[in-house]
Amino acid sequence: MLIRNAIFTTVAPLFRILVGLLLTPMIINSAGEDIFTEWKALLSLASLTWIFQLGLNSYINRKMPSLGERAEIANIIIKTCSVSYGFLALLLMLFGGLYYIIFDSNQIKLSHYIIVLLTCVIFTRYSYQRAILTSRQKYSTLAIVDLVSYIVYALGLIITLIAVDSSDLTLWLYLWFAVLKLLPVILIRRILNSSKADVKNASFSFSYLREGIQYSSRVVLFTFSFSLCTSYVVVVFVNSFDSIRSTSIIVTHQLISIVVMLSMLMLASIKPQLSKMYSSNSNDQISKLALRITLILISFIFISNVLSPVLYPYIIKLWIGPQYVLDMKSFYHLLSFSFNLILIYFCYTFLSSISKHNSLSLLSAPGCAFIALGYEISLVTFDIDILMHLYISSAIFAAIALYCFNTVFKKVKALMLILAFTITNLFSILLG
Repeated sequence: MLIRNAIFTTVAPLFRILVGLLLTPMIINSAGEDIFTEWKALLSLASLTWIFQLGLNSYINRKMPSLGERAEIANIIIKTCSVSYGFLALLLMLFGGLYYIIFDSNQIKLSHYIIVLLTCVIFTRYSYQRAILTSRQKYSTLAIVDLVSYIVYALGLIITLIAVDSSDLTLWLYLWFAVLKLLPVILIRRILNSSKADVKNASFSFSYLREGIQYSSRVVLFTFSFSLCTSYVVVVFVNSFDSIRSTSIIVTHQLISIVVMLSMLMLASIKPQLSKMYSSNSNDQISKLALRITLILISFIFISNVLSPVLYPYIIKLWIGPQYVLDMKSFYHLLSFSFNLILIYFCYTFLSSISKHNSLSLLSAPGCAFIALGYEISLVTFDIDILMHLYISSAIFAAIALYCFNTVFKKVKALMLILAFTITNLFSILLG
């Protein structure tokens, strides 16, 4: 039942994936590789803005439903989070602009980055509004807003790519991205304004802000490390290779990331149930569930490693074009990196569900970011394939997480996980 519910949670993001798959070849073919790689690099950097409001959103989702009829406290929490988002937005705009002014003299790229960053900062408002509607269990309303927003978003960018001349496309692409991303914010704002909640007269509360930060600190630290690692990797791809090769790597990484994202969504949906099971002294049940999911992961990784080299070239040729097919060595390094991330998130999900082992779960977070960053920075000195660095770093921090997992779930022995880890990385070494 738990696994079936987890699978159902992955159905909703499929529409977003379809939009991404549709827009990617259009942007590459209409705008060119250079614009596409710049677009991906700037979006990766700007995506870090989500991390700063992630904790407050998780706090809203946890705290609000338990308040019942105490609307006054609910309004104070909403006002506190809203003011905090505004303050964080100013900081992000300031430091984002300073980064490009100090480290990058390209003023055109600076203007593009400011547009993208401003868009993402304002779009965090959408995430915040989603948290409020989720806490009020307005799931059908959210589904309608999501569907309408992504249809308009896709149609708007498609019309832009078709109608605008390629010489002027870059700025138009970023401007339309900004305009279209504001649509869901406006839609939900109207829905929230129609409710009876009087948030305007509520006061800001440092105590609720502190409680929210304390509640979500571990989740934010892990997610920030995770996102910092992957975002920095995309930027290094763009800056280290020629446009066709960097585009090939990013497109392949995007394709593999779909599987990674769906796997992580399934694991994340299991986490609340794990916490309940452990609190009711069901450690044996958690161990059995861990073993079952481990077997599923092993089967999934093994089948993917066998089928990927056969299917991958055909998928890329049909999707983008034959010139963007990556060599098998690089492909397997990317594949191993992504599957190692799934294993790490698997370990993190189980360990963070148990309050007394939260510290163990966090060992994988800074390990992910700093080991990967260290290897990527070493490219400045050593002329070695970046994907090999990426693969090695993921293998190291995967081993760290597996060790932590094994120290807790001794009944599982973690032998199956270690086997999956070994199979994945052996395929990368032997076939790559």
